[in-house]
Formats: sequence, C-alpha cells, structure tokens
Amino acid sequence: MKNKIKNLFHLSWFQSLIFIIAFISSLTSSPLVLQARSSVNNTAPFSDQFSKASFPFLGQDLLRQSDDKNAAVYDNDDDDFKDLPNDNPPEPTNPSYREYQLKDLDSGVNVNNPLSVHLVPGDSLTGSDINLPDLTASDLSTLTKSNINIDSSSKLQGTDLAQLDYNPATQNLSIRLTETSVMKTNGAGTQLVLNIQSPDTLRKDQVVIGIWRNYIMHPSGEIDLGNKLHLQYMLNNDSTAPQDSSSNPLLTDTALMYAIPNFRIIDESESSIIDTMFAGSGITGWRKVSNLWVGTDPTPDVYGTQSQYNLDHQVNPANHSYVIKDSQDSNTILFQFDSTPILTIDNVSRQCRLRVLSKLEKSSTGQYIILKQKFINYTVDNNNKPVDLPQVWFYRKYDTRLNGQDHVPIYFREWNAAKIPRGLYFKNSDSTPYRLDFLFDIPNGPDGWSALVYNQDMTNFIGQRTPTNPKENHDPDHAARSEKDYDSMIGMTWSKNKIGALAFGQSSPTIGFETSSGAATAPTIRSDKEKLKYCHDIDKGEDLPPVKLSGTVNSTNKQVNYVKLYYLIDNPTIPTADTQRKSLGQVQINEHELTSWAKFDNLQITDEDDLKTLATRESQGHSIYIYGIDDQGYQSNIVEIKVLPNVNVTIHYKCGNDPIKSDNYFLKAEGDSYNLNDTDYAPKSIVSNGIHYKLSPNQTNLIGTVTTGLKEITIQYDVADGMAITQVPKLDFGKILLLPKPKYYNIVTQTDDLQIKATNSLAWKLSMSADPFYRVTENNQLDKADSLDGLLYYHRLNKDSVLPNNPVPINTEPKEVSNSGDVASASETLGNTTTTNFRNVWWERDQDKHLKQVSGPLLLPPSSLRHPQATYHSTVTWTLDNVPN
Repeated sequence: MKNKIKNLFHLSWFQSLIFIIAFISSLTSSPLVLQARSSVNNTAPFSDQFSKASFPFLGQDLLRQSDDKNAAVYDNDDDDFKDLPNDNPPEPTNPSYREYQLKDLDSGVNVNNPLSVHLVPGDSLTGSDINLPDLTASDLSTLTKSNINIDSSSKLQGTDLAQLDYNPATQNLSIRLTETSVMKTNGAGTQLVLNIQSPDTLRKDQVVIGIWRNYIMHPSGEIDLGNKLHLQYMLNNDSTAPQDSSSNPLLTDTALMYAIPNFRIIDESESSIIDTMFAGSGITGWRKVSNLWVGTDPTPDVYGTQSQYNLDHQVNPANHSYVIKDSQDSNTILFQFDSTPILTIDNVSRQCRLRVLSKLEKSSTGQYIILKQKFINYTVDNNNKPVDLPQVWFYRKYDTRLNGQDHVPIYFREWNAAKIPRGLYFKNSDSTPYRLDFLFDIPNGPDGWSALVYNQDMTNFIGQRTPTNPKENHDPDHAARSEKDYDSMIGMTWSKNKIGALAFGQSSPTIGFETSSGAATAPTIRSDKEKLKYCHDIDKGEDLPPVKLSGTVNSTNKQVNYVKLYYLIDNPTIPTADTQRKSLGQVQINEHELTSWAKFDNLQITDEDDLKTLATRESQGHSIYIYGIDDQGYQSNIVEIKVLPNVNVTIHYKCGNDPIKSDNYFLKAEGDSYNLNDTDYAPKSIVSNGIHYKLSPNQTNLIGTVTTGLKEITIQYDVADGMAITQVPKLDFGKILLLPKPKYYNIVTQTDDLQIKATNSLAWKLSMSADPFYRVTENNQLDKADSLDGLLYYHRLNKDSVLPNNPVPINTEPKEVSNSGDVASASETLGNTTTTNFRNVWWERDQDKHLKQVSGPLLLPPSSLRHPQATYHSTVTWTLDNVPN
C-alpha cells in the first residue's frame, strides 16, 4: 500500500488532523482496503495572527578603530600587563608592613649583607621599623627563631630563603634570599609574610615585609618595514648599555633616570641609524626633557623656566624600576616604575606616588609599535594614610628630529569618519627618504593633540582632535604647522575627563598611541573602510558575493608609473615570490605630489576559498590586508581592514526551565542590531504537546545589538488559554466487497482516539474537509484527471437516530461535524483542562456490551464498474476553531 503525506500551512487557533487514505477498486467485485494515517500541526490562536517577515539585515555601522587589531581595545584590567610583577602592593594602614630595597644585586654582596629588619612594639604607620601592635617589648626581647614561621599566603616561602634568623638582643630579623629568589624582588618586588607568636603562646602578630630592587635591562625591539628599512624601539637612548645577563642574570643597572619611549630608523642599505627624537643618545641626560607630565589643575605652563612647576609634575622613575624584554614575546618590551610627582590636591602641594605599568609591542601587521601605559595610585600622606587623587590629566610631548635635522615639517594624516585627522606624521622637506607616523585615533588615544613649536607650553592646550577654528586647515597631507617655525614637536593630552579620579589602589584607563615609519618615496595606501561586514550563512546555502575594496594610492617618487595592489587574509606576512601573491589590480600614478592620490574602486576578492574563510563564524573576526609594490620595486605600507565577527546566536524557547519548541538561530555581524518582535524568531504563540503558550510580556532581550559574547537568547513563554488536538486515531474500514449499489461503511477498527484538549473549558467547533481521491500512477504521481468525489461522510451524534441517518458529505470546503456542546457529556474536566475522547463519542456499547459506531466518519464506496482498478489517495483535514462567547 502506497501512502503520500501532504504538508499543509495552518494559521492560528486551529488544529489540523491529516488522514492519508488509500483506496483500491476494480472492474469486478473486489475487496477495498482503506487505511488512515494521521498527523497533527499545532498552531497559535487566530486572534494572534502575524504576517510572516524576513529577519531584518540592518545596514552597516562602520566603526573607527586602530590600524592594528592588537591595539583595537584598551581596557582597565591587567591582561596587557599580566607579566609585570606587582606582588608587593603597599599596605599603608598596616603598621606591621614595611618595604625594603635590595640595593646590591650581586649575590655575593647579598651573602655578606643580609637584609636587616628591626621589630618594635606599637602601631605606628611611619618610620622604617616594623611595628607589632599585638606583641610587647618583653615578647620581642625573648623571641627565638622557633616562634617565627612563614605564612602560607607568603609570596616567599622557605625554599626561597638562604637565611632567616632573629636576634632578641637587637630585635632584628636577618633575611638572605637564595640567588634564584632574588629575581622575584625585581621591580615592584615581592613579600615575605611571617607569623610571630609570643614565647608564652598568649599573643601573636603577623609581619609583612616588602622586598624590591631595581632591575633594568636595556632591550630593544625591531620591526622590518620593507624596503631595507627597520624601526627600532626602546626606552631612552639606545640598547648599547653593557650587560652580561646570560652569564649572570643579576647583573643589570640599578637606576632609571627617565622612561621615554624612543624610536629610531635603521637603513640597511646605508648601514645607518636615523634618530627621530632630538639629541638621540643624549636623551637621558636632559634635566627638562622628560616627555610625560601629570597634573590636577588646569593645563599649566610645563616648559616655563621661571618656576619649578615643570619639574614637579614630571612622571619620571623614582624607584621600583623594571625593564625587560617579554620572555614570551621577543617583540615586546615591558617596563614599570614608581614615580613621585608633586601635585596640587585641595590647594596643597603633595608628593604623590604613581606606579606606572607600560608596554611597547609590535602590532599584528608588523608595521606599528604600540605604546600602552596605565597608572596605579599609591599616594599616602605624611601619616602614611591613603590619599585619593582627584581627576588628573596627562601630557606627553615628542621633540621631533629626523636624519640630523631638528626642524622637521609635520603633516596631518588621513581623516576619520568625522573628517578629523587620525594623527600626524613628519618628514623632511628635502629628499630624505624617511618618515615617522603617529596614530592617535584609537580607543583611549589622546583626546587632544597637535603639532607645536618645541618651546611652546601646553597652557589651554586642547589639540586638534576636534577642530576649534573653522579657518584652520585640517586636510590630510597638509602641513600642521607653518614652515617658519624653527623647531617642531608633537604634543598630546589625556584630559581629566579621559582619566578621571583615582582612589588609592585604583588604576587608570590604559592610554597610548601607535607609531610607524617607512620610506618617504615608497607608495602609501589608504582604504575607504577600516571595518566591513561579510555575513552570509553558508549552512543555509547562501551565495558568497565578492568582497569589494576601495581606497587611494599615493607616491611621491616621480619615477613611479603604477602600483600593483595585492591582498592577504588573516596573515599579514608578505610573500617574497610574485607567484604567491594574490592580486587585486593595478593603479596608475600620474601625479607625484604629497597631496595627490589615485583612487581605486571596487577591486574584488573572488577566490571562493578566501570568501569562505571570511564568512566563517570566527569569534575574533578576520582581517584583509592590502599592500602594494610599485614599478620601481618599493613596497607600500600594509592596510588592515577588519572583517567583523559573524555571530551565531542560538534561540531557546522555554516556559520556566522547560523547552517548548526546537531551538532556532540567527546569524549576524558584530555590531548589527536585531529585533525579534513580530518575526518568526519570536512567535507570539506556541502550541506544544497540547498546551498553548503565549509570549511572556516585558521581554527585554528581543531587541539589542550583536556582540561576540551573545551566544544565546532564551525567550520565555507563559501557559495561556487555548485548545489543541492532542491525539489522532488510526482508522481501518476493513476489506469491503464493492456492490453495484452504494452502501455506507462504518469504521471496523479504531486505534487511539481523536482527542481534544481545551483549557478553561473554551468552546470550540470541529470541521472536516477532504480532497478528492486521485489515482496514483506508476511513477507515484497523482492523476487528477481520474478522481473520485464524495466518498467520505460524517454522521453527527444523534442518539435518536440510527446510522447512517442523513450523514454530512465531506468535500473540499470545511464543514462543521461536531462542537463542544455536542460532546459535553463525553468530556472530562480536570483542573482547568477539559479533555474530549472521541471513543466516547463515536462508539457506544449495546445491551450485549458490544461496541458499535453511533457517529463519526463513514465511507461510501463508488460503484465497482465506474473506475479502473488502481490505488487512490485523498487527504482529509480536521480543523479545530474556537467559538467566541
């Protein structure tokens, strides 16, 4: 017997029961076997209909970000500085805490001069002695080493100590560390925590001993810029300080005069070093050249020679200095120090203490150096009590120098979306083939910056991040200062609003900028977009259209006629072989001025594998890198275009904690808005297992913005009044001998029942409709030219009549066959749910207790001579509708 299921679409507050009926006839008398198979589609109430709507794909929001994804996010946690030691935070309110500097780094000297710590009773917060409030002078004079043990919380444990003795006569602890553990004291240092119990065991106290030393290597980093140029980066002057860290890791410098990020260009073709900061190797000898200041009052005259103001506000190293190359990344330089600037707080000058955590690291493209810094407030007053800092600002200046010239023209960089320059770059007006770039348009970059005359102070300085004078020229590649200026510098500020107030122990937002370099004669590429979306659902078979890229190219080299453009996906390493490069197109160069840019439009990435890569659901997104090579062999900068992450958001449908519908999902790009209201993603009504659910009110997660952290959305539903067909019967009319005269046939066997559940006794009506019976051809198609109509009937319950008394013919139009009033006596109510079992409607027991059909579906076969022998199919639909009060 062949069966075919027909899928129907149903609107709300009705329920469908589908019978698949196979009918066999012949020219002679033959048995007819009729089978019924049923399925149910539960749907929502009619009153809650909604029109289908495709999920909105909203337009792009092109966010601005750094040229480098590594610098795209600055935050206030320690991820950037996790490898800098900070195991010795000050405890100013603890009288039993003091910190001590190990001034001698050589282990031999440490042997001869162990650290001596004097213990005294009392609770003073000042001085160099450690006070023990809970122990008496008598206790301290009779203590022995057996009364002292190391607490489990101590950073230094027994294996770190080469010596721990106590002299009761002098009341001194004598501490000597092993050679290995001395390394733990570098920079901010570490702590030894001791528990001390009085000899009579009646009293006890705890000692916290902070131990630190300055540890200053002189590392430098270097990035290959192409064109035989390298950018070297370091602190201060250079990386030539003598050291022998491989044979003796304890041998380093013990003082850091300044902490000034310095950048130098190495020209491999000329075997020369080009300084980009005035005086180069003399930078650490300047008394007033410190390029970082902090303040609490309005921006002051920090350069003025009439006062001590500029020296007071300098952020220079005082102690806890630490400078190394990151052991996990040879391209990263880590450094930290404590600084003690004089600040005005509540109209009083006060020496403050800031712990400065810093990092110089290579960008993801390998073309930028990123400076990141944050500041922790550890300021105390004269009584060693913690001090909260009011809002502070930071100011940094960079005294420009290039190839021996101190007077260097400074130019604006490209515009951001608001048509404000993203930063500055400088290059000599002669044929010097070098330039240095500063990128400020990054999260937590300076909110004020400008090109200045070196001896100009920062009074009322707000910079040119937002144009303050409409007459000022802020066009890209135009001079940021006039040529008549005899000396040039770059100033940048992070305002009070950017930094804010710092409570004791609180760290500032991370601040910074990015620096790069290149050959002034090499081509420069700029992209029209820094971010783009490429969100296509491969799992749903969506096509992957080409990625279109647009931008501009500049070359000041008059010998250049064209620049060939190439692209990379995710890996910015430029292949050396031309055959390995992925071409975008060629840009003709007709003009060679600094302000002349040749445009390229809609250059396409069409490679199918690359498009699949860009469309994958990667939590970090992807990157497209564009670079160019001119016809003279010069390589351009690398431009990164960030492809925003595609986020797959799973949707759960629940009533309480119970799932009521299969999960769904939508795919959108990071930053896209979503609105699930009035869409298939959040139906207002769901019927599941005979229970009707309505969307809970006050859903707060149906509208929002997609982030990479948005993995799932749970939509809550409540149980509502409703009705459903919760079970369908399997009906068998048996084997029928066709007769010349038509005859109604009852159900022979009924397995399961037609069951209706109505919450709160809602009134309903039940309708029935049927397609004609169509002959099934040999290739399993329906031949609608040969159909049988009017075979099905339904007899409504009427106990005063005997089947088949006036049964209702069932055709293609739904016809009511029963309602809740007809079957009230056959329905059972439990709680707020009324259930009708049609076995109690269609069937009754006679006086002999035999079941007989008294209502329900009937079959009226056709004459045996009217149609050929074949298999016939029909679909029968039961429809349940609510009846208004």
